[in-house]
Amino acid sequence: MSDTSTPLVTLVVLIYNQAQYVREAISAAFAQIYPNLEILISDDASTDGSSSIAAQAVASYTGSHAVRLNINSQNLGIGEHVNKVFELAQGEMIVLAAGDDISLPQRASRIMERWMASHERPDAIYCGARAIDDCGEPCGLVDTALHDIQPTPESLIGYDDSRRLLLLGACAAYSPAVMRSFGQLHPKLAVEDIPLTVRASLLGGVAVLDEILVNYRTNVSVWLPRKMQGENFSRHVARMSHRIRANYWVSRQMLADARLSRSPASIEAAKRRHTAASFALGVCKRRRLSLFGYLAVGHRSGHWRSALVPAFLLAFPRTHRFLFSVNRRIKKSRPT
Repeated sequence: MSDTSTPLVTLVVLIYNQAQYVREAISAAFAQIYPNLEILISDDASTDGSSSIAAQAVASYTGSHAVRLNINSQNLGIGEHVNKVFELAQGEMIVLAAGDDISLPQRASRIMERWMASHERPDAIYCGARAIDDCGEPCGLVDTALHDIQPTPESLIGYDDSRRLLLLGACAAYSPAVMRSFGQLHPKLAVEDIPLTVRASLLGGVAVLDEILVNYRTNVSVWLPRKMQGENFSRHVARMSHRIRANYWVSRQMLADARLSRSPASIEAAKRRHTAASFALGVCKRRRLSLFGYLAVGHRSGHWRSALVPAFLLAFPRTHRFLFSVNRRIKKSRPT
């Protein structure tokens, strides 16, 4: 058990097929200045040599941090991989980092300063991020709504603006209570950050640090289909379908967690989101919809942007293709 002035923190580097970037991500973990740090490097059965790079980095480390390496024997996927690292982590806060991003040296320290300063210690703390490209060059700041909204369970569950990210999991730290109080995440989850943050909001709350502590590598994700420059219509549809399926499992997880919390307002918000996500998933599978059903679900749920508009487009491929082509022509006509 750590002393109260410097509680034990676990910084987890989650790796899957990121050989090009993983050495830099691990080096950033080793460079953390927080004095009581456990570094857990966990590879989800990579096939590109990432696990060998991680093993070499751990073997050659001579610093003062406690370092552990976990290499899964088979690929678990995001939900189960996150479940496993929470089981392995021993810290009072768990800082998550991806194998293609860079945590600045003061990340763990600043998070814990914020955590210790709170009378009611939050169960999730987010920081700001600078966007970098695949070569590590800065390309702006990452804008998320979490920095501007009150992070209540209802506002997080009900967020419905597809034009702006709600939050960025690469900037997150959680207490073990988000697992201990609600149980493991559903293994089919392809997105862990929103459900874990909703859980935190149902417990001790969510705090936001308006400070850049992560360099976030844009559009290189191996977990989600990347948006590619000049991508064709088929790939665009595949990405949209993936988002609809991911949104369904997120909504299902949030509804289960809200019910465990027994908060009527949270349960109602989660039901509305799940209604829209379930309808969208059905449309994604059948590629058709009832206009009356579409309008009725939209009226009941209010989740037009994130679930129902994509479902509508998938149900009418000719209209969707036409709008996709128009959008591409507009973007090409804009001055660079």
